[in-house]
Amino acid sequence: MAAKEIHTFQMSQGMRWQVTFSLLFFWLCHLVSGQLYYTIIEELRKSSVITNIAKDLELDIKALQPRKLSIVSPISEKYFALDLESGNLYVKDRIDREILCRTETTCFLTFDAVLENPLNVFPVTIEILDLNDNPPAFFLDTITLKISESTATGTFMALQNAEDPDIGTNSVQSYSLSANNHFTLRKKSSTDQNTFPVLVLEKPLDRETQEVYELLLKASDGGDPVQTGTAIIRVIVTDANDNLPIFTQSVYKVSISENTPINSTVLYVNATDKDEGTNAQITYSFIKTSENDIHAPMFSINPINVQATDGGGFVDHSKVLLEIIDENDNTPEITITSISSPIPEDSEPGTAIALIKVHDKDSGENGEVECQLLGSAPFQLVSTSSSYYRIITASALDREKVQWYNITILANDKGSPQLSSRKAIILDIADVNDNPPVFLKSTYVAYLPENNLPGASIYKIQASDMDSGENAKVIYSVFNKNTEAFPVSSYFSINIETGVLYAQRSFDYEQHKEFVMHVQAKDNGFPSLSSNATLIIRILDQNDNAPKILYPSTENGDSSIFEMVPFASLQGSLITKVVAVDADSGHNSWLSYHFIQISEPFPFSINQQTGEIKTTRVFQEKDVLKHKVLIMVKDNGDPVLSATASLSLVVADYIQQVVPQLSNTLSDDNTPFQLQMYLMIALALISLLFILTIILVIISKCRDSKPSPVLGLQSTNLYSQVDPGMLSRINNGTLPLPYSYNVCVSLDQSESDFTFIKPKQNVPVDNLIDADDSGLGNEGIKDALTPAPAWQLQYSIVKELRKDSVIANIANDLGLDIKQLSFRRLRIVSDVSEKYFSVNSENGNLYVKDRIDRETLLVANPLNVFTVKIEIQDIDDNPPVFFNDIVTLKMIELTLPGKQFVLQTAEDPDIGTNSVETYQLSDNQYFTLNEKASSDGSKFPELVLEKSLDRESKNIHELFITASDGGTPVRTGTALIRVIVIDANDNLPVFTQEVYKVSISENTPINSTVLRVNASDMDEGTNAQITYSFSKTSKNNLHTNMFSINSSNGEIKTKNILNYEAKKEYDISVQGKDGGGFVAHSKVLIEITDENDNTPELSITPIFSPIPENTTPGTVTALIKVHDQDSGENGDVDCQILGSVPFQLVYILQQILPNYYHRSLGQRESFMV
Repeated sequence: MAAKEIHTFQMSQGMRWQVTFSLLFFWLCHLVSGQLYYTIIEELRKSSVITNIAKDLELDIKALQPRKLSIVSPISEKYFALDLESGNLYVKDRIDREILCRTETTCFLTFDAVLENPLNVFPVTIEILDLNDNPPAFFLDTITLKISESTATGTFMALQNAEDPDIGTNSVQSYSLSANNHFTLRKKSSTDQNTFPVLVLEKPLDRETQEVYELLLKASDGGDPVQTGTAIIRVIVTDANDNLPIFTQSVYKVSISENTPINSTVLYVNATDKDEGTNAQITYSFIKTSENDIHAPMFSINPINVQATDGGGFVDHSKVLLEIIDENDNTPEITITSISSPIPEDSEPGTAIALIKVHDKDSGENGEVECQLLGSAPFQLVSTSSSYYRIITASALDREKVQWYNITILANDKGSPQLSSRKAIILDIADVNDNPPVFLKSTYVAYLPENNLPGASIYKIQASDMDSGENAKVIYSVFNKNTEAFPVSSYFSINIETGVLYAQRSFDYEQHKEFVMHVQAKDNGFPSLSSNATLIIRILDQNDNAPKILYPSTENGDSSIFEMVPFASLQGSLITKVVAVDADSGHNSWLSYHFIQISEPFPFSINQQTGEIKTTRVFQEKDVLKHKVLIMVKDNGDPVLSATASLSLVVADYIQQVVPQLSNTLSDDNTPFQLQMYLMIALALISLLFILTIILVIISKCRDSKPSPVLGLQSTNLYSQVDPGMLSRINNGTLPLPYSYNVCVSLDQSESDFTFIKPKQNVPVDNLIDADDSGLGNEGIKDALTPAPAWQLQYSIVKELRKDSVIANIANDLGLDIKQLSFRRLRIVSDVSEKYFSVNSENGNLYVKDRIDRETLLVANPLNVFTVKIEIQDIDDNPPVFFNDIVTLKMIELTLPGKQFVLQTAEDPDIGTNSVETYQLSDNQYFTLNEKASSDGSKFPELVLEKSLDRESKNIHELFITASDGGTPVRTGTALIRVIVIDANDNLPVFTQEVYKVSISENTPINSTVLRVNASDMDEGTNAQITYSFSKTSKNNLHTNMFSINSSNGEIKTKNILNYEAKKEYDISVQGKDGGGFVAHSKVLIEITDENDNTPELSITPIFSPIPENTTPGTVTALIKVHDQDSGENGDVDCQILGSVPFQLVYILQQILPNYYHRSLGQRESFMV
């Protein structure tokens, strides 16, 4: 048997009882009459009797057990049981309608009561009635709502539903709210006719009056008795920036002494704001205007505009007037006008070295200054005018004692308290070559191991010179007085700059054990000075000589060397002695003697210290008569060197006894030492030829070179040409003074011995302070002390004179001869003089060069100083100018009309009536302009808000402010005022749909998009940023494990696999919250569409097997129930039996038993089981 979904069914064998096909119709009619229906309430106690099913079916109680009355249902068997003895149907377990059917309006439990012998099936339906056993419950005990105090009345906020598992009148029927002055409660219905409460704002909120409201929300059902559930609504009023910061004073006045320490508190300005959080956080700042930035340092009263800005952008302004109290706070200023450094140490007393100027910005006694030099330096301070001084030498100088002087000038004013300042001049003393080089010791000893590498450095000798620069540069050379003893240049060379000594050849201790030479150190000054030191080079021995064996001799080979040993020699008898010498000394010459290549037992031994060879035992007849031994002699050096010799020891009393044997044996022996000797001789010859070649090359170079007779240096072939820059200038007086030259030593004949530098025709003899051949530098003390006339000139000019305009003729005003102006170098002396004025030394005119300030005029030869003051008169040549071309103001849209905003003042460099007089504002409907006067009489504009702002209507307002001066003609300046309206969270988010409906197939893959909800907010910034989420209620919590929502874009996706058979639709509440806390709600209805994903289910109740083979056709053998969980056509099932078996499938009418079939027997003997 199979269904269309292809299920296989196997028949069972046997049957306990039979029903003939002819009785089938009667049996079916009996089934129809046997349908049972009962109604009970939920929560019946366990073992409660529902009914007597035997009586209801008119069955004999005694037949219940034989016919095996049973309940067939996988679900109902858990809740119901049958008593076969009494026929009662009773409650087996607790029945909770809310668990079984959730929110369904009707709730049924069905099962089949089955009897056997004969087969009877009685459908039983039990309806579970609801009991008001659940009170309404809110998902959250405390519902927290954040509402901005700027929220408009009439705004409603959706609240969560109370959940009641009961149905009908037993479910939630009404909501109520505790009494209060600001909120009311309304009910709204969604499209699915569900009601939910909304909280409505009836009266405006004010956080500054009350921050938190606690309301009691009650939900009541319609049961009897009525059950209720409550939740606390906690309304937190969030702050809106509806209060402006306010300064405690509009003008602050304070006096402060000048020179108050940095970071000292001047005063506290204070502004308060009734708001909270960031809206109440006050930020203080200065208003940046040109007045503050440019003129503040110029006046004793400094007006400063300060502003206080809260976190929402509201601003309040105040003015701070700082009055500066004058004190003697300016120390005298010392300016070095001219200085000559360094000066030669042989300068004559009275030489001028510096010209200084002393000035004090204070006036009166506070500005009178007295100067002096501190310390015991050999200098004097000489006054030349009211503010100029000269510094001259008072005695001879010595650079070797003092290389430089820190000349400290002390200037004291006459104020109280007295202030002073110091100025230090670092004066370097130029060196004169008056000190020769000096060696630390008169004699130096250096040690050099023999066999050194030619050209290697062996010692460094240094001499010091107290002079500096070129005078302290030392040139080294080596020589020996007795050149016949040894030519020093053939053995040693020295680096003329560093004093490093080099070996020209490799030394042999056995030939030269010591060298004595002289090292000369000569400086590079003029005239050149020198000194000598003795240098002793001692050669250290190395183990470079192998021992030489004198006996037995190895010169003629070892064939003729043998020793006769008497046969009767006793043990310990001296046979012979090996004699060897070593040319080295010390440990390197200690020798030891050894036998090598001997066989055991050996009748001889050798003393390692003396080389004596003795017998070790008495000879026997069987002993070998001839013994040839190899003797090795080793020294004690490192590395160890050795020599070998062979010796034949013949044991016999007479030579004739062994002559035949010796002649045959000795003729066949060849010593291996001969080959070694040949190799050593060849190596020595090659080394000797190499050394001779090097010596010849050195001698050839020495003959071709041209050493300087003045320096007396030994030429070597180890160095290339010396850098001329390393040698100092040498002048022997043979050339004119303007010329100088460098001398260098060269080993190449193509290089010039002298390199001339470009002639210097005008070398100054003295170091002058002012570049004048007869000026300050050569003035004597008598001329320096000559009083000079002092003048003060004052001129008045109109500012903005053109460049090169003539102010006055200085020469005429000072009574000077115009012809002498150029000679006496008339000039302006000031730190900024060159920027503003210039003096023509040809005609004496004073010209305008740039913007004008106070200057000082200087004339030299003799020195005269004139002070010039210039008064500037104003003309209306400047229009008013705003410090910023664009003034940006930020105002929150909740700003109340009447609020004032201080604007920057326009600056006019002119004074009096030529400065700013009035301000005007361009026409607009939101703002007006007020002019106010500060305590110092200056005017400043204020912008006044006349009409409430709405950012959603217009977010930027651009106005023009015009400042006019009082000059003729009138000059004006304009600035753009850009008012940016800052958003306030005064708009709620709104969903595009109140209810979203969507259908989605079951088994949709996880993370598939279902739909996207969308809410918009007319605000901007964070106030318009919508955050999406599911409303947190107990109802929704049952479904949120199936779906997820993207908090940023509102996209709802599947979270798990949907199953139509488990749940056919989902009712989900979503909310959108903006950055200010406002919330909008919407409902999402998701309908799950069925797919054919469930195979038909076959259940056999029961199977009668085996059956007799004579069973009558039409006999019922099994009752089969077919069920498909899908719906519609997906749940319609057709059944059939597969194969050619003697059975047929009979469909029982849907009205009688839905989805039931029975199997009847066909032809007899057709199928055996």
